[in-house]
Amino acid sequence: MGQIIFHVGLPKTASTSLQLYFDSIDVNHVKYDRYFNKEYFDKDKEYSGINSPTVFSDENYLRYSFFLGYEFFLEKAKQEFENIKIIIVTRNQLDFLRSIFKHSIKVGYNYNDFNDFLKSNLGVDAIRMCMFYSIYTNTLRFIPKKDILIIPFESIKETDNFIDTILDFMNYEGKRIYKLPHSNKNLSENELFLLNKFRLINIFSKTNMLGKSEDVFKKGVVRLTIYIFPKLFYKKANEFFNLNKDTHHKMLLEFEKQNDKLKRVLE
Repeated sequence: MGQIIFHVGLPKTASTSLQLYFDSIDVNHVKYDRYFNKEYFDKDKEYSGINSPTVFSDENYLRYSFFLGYEFFLEKAKQEFENIKIIIVTRNQLDFLRSIFKHSIKVGYNYNDFNDFLKSNLGVDAIRMCMFYSIYTNTLRFIPKKDILIIPFESIKETDNFIDTILDFMNYEGKRIYKLPHSNKNLSENELFLLNKFRLINIFSKTNMLGKSEDVFKKGVVRLTIYIFPKLFYKKANEFFNLNKDTHHKMLLEFEKQNDKLKRVLE
């Protein structure tokens, strides 16, 4: 059997780009979070006769870990496959939280501001995913240190090194392409701020902004408003995305502790 790799997230760390990349090279790429459920692990080992690396890639492995059990997933994966490796892509915690916040607005949620989001169920779950040292130690209970790759999202700026680090870890011997596909198109902070504001006053219903033709008009209204009043909404959008550091002082301290501990164990 070839090397088995689980790319488990985090979400909002170029996961879709990595999945598109895996599709473009000589690996067996398996996507979709159905591979996290119990039924999958009761199946026959359909990848037992494959020699090239097999990558199970889905950010939901970590996203839903607090509901379904990350430890359960790791234990079952170890039972099914003899030689597995884990890839975890981390990200600056505040950048990560803001990215989750922005995406949630884009797909239909609305909040008073970023601090309001952090108190929501979605925000609390996102904060849990920022405990990188805890995630690492949970992984280490089942997977040897040498078979765990922690790679920061920020290192993607040096694309060649980012790709080589991942493919070397995977024991990949095929042709390498040094370009990551771009996938998700983002709305600007001004657009997201206005979209959220319009939903709060019921100008727009809470509909998904992705791929629906009726949303073209809504996006047009948002962008026209920004065009007419750019300075006004730039200031308000900044306030909307700002973190109240006094309110979230303990959270920021915990992030520092988690990062320091992780740095020490990985050195």
